[in-house]
Amino acid sequence: MTRLLKWERQALKGDFSAMPAPFDWDQSGRFAHFLNGYEVAGGMNPLAGLALTMSAQARKTGKWEGSALDLWLCLFFQHRAHRHTGSEGGDPNLDALCETLRLALSRLTPHEARSLASRLTQNAI
Repeated sequence: MTRLLKWERQALKGDFSAMPAPFDWDQSGRFAHFLNGYEVAGGMNPLAGLALTMSAQARKTGKWEGSALDLWLCLFFQHRAHRHTGSEGGDPNLDALCETLRLALSRLTPHEARSLASRLTQNAI
């Protein structure tokens, strides 16, 4: 079993306050998989639809938008896509996704954060 960083352990409990700032793609791989995007989104097709729509909008406007959950689902999808295609990170757009997600998580109320944390698992990878 991989040892989690302190901020990752806190995030699994719904405390996102210790996430690295800025949060970038290189830090997000394990974190992205704390959420099983396939399960939460209701399967590959709904997940892909959401992620591709959000990605297209971000390319068009230059900024990521959406709820913390939708941004996390998009991050999960992007990591899965990169894994399956063998792509590398280094895309500033993906760094922006990570930082936008961190900011969205930081704005959650304690109740919202606990609710989101109830969907997380460190075994989703």
